[in-house]
Amino acid sequence: MRCFLFILFILVGVCNPVFSQDKTTGASASSISAGKKYPVVNTYLGNSTLKNGNITIKKFDSLIHQGLKAKDDAGVKYTLLNFNFTFGERNLYEDSVGELKIMTDYQLVKCFGDSIMTTVLLDVKERLKVGDTLYFDKVLVNRPDNTTTYSKSMKFAIVK
Repeated sequence: MRCFLFILFILVGVCNPVFSQDKTTGASASSISAGKKYPVVNTYLGNSTLKNGNITIKKFDSLIHQGLKAKDDAGVKYTLLNFNFTFGERNLYEDSVGELKIMTDYQLVKCFGDSIMTTVLLDVKERLKVGDTLYFDKVLVNRPDNTTTYSKSMKFAIVK
């Protein structure tokens, strides 16, 4: 029985990455089939030029209410369809022998449109502190020719 479970565990470990690979590698199927070269689309926090890096709580709070914006280097704006928002909250925990450990708890939310849902945003703003991390990824945007693509991801670390 142990041998069977061991072999099953190995097979799942080997086969899972093969079947879960994204074949489009960040581009939509419609853009690949068209054979066109499209410009890279960047995602920005609100009406700013912030794409990633360190950010204060006050700055994040002022920009997040504007939603996410997407545009290419030529200044063409894109409509956001949906994105994943991940909140990485650093916390202090005590293990079974009394040792303190800093660990990160992650909360992933699928957001539609260009904004985070109000209830999620209120919860994040209440718990947000220095050391936490905010991720915006899998940002799906609509091009002017009605095809879709993924915009570049963003990652912000909260600082003083």
